[in-house]
Amino acid sequence: MELHLKQFLNQFVILYKAETPEEIRNTINKLTDEMLKYATDMEFEKAAELRDKIKELEKLLD
Repeated sequence: MELHLKQFLNQFVILYKAETPEEIRNTINKLTDEMLKYATDMEFEKAAELRDKIKELEKLLD
């Protein structure tokens, strides 16, 4: 696992206290809603950051 991914995942667990697949899915859903709001508000850089985080979280569910 790449170092930056491992650091992100560690921070994710601390920040969101998500340890189970269900908790991870719930967080993905929340981040997706935020991402869509940013995109609607034309804040594409913020939306892209969330998109990337969502992709990393989805890897945990594979």
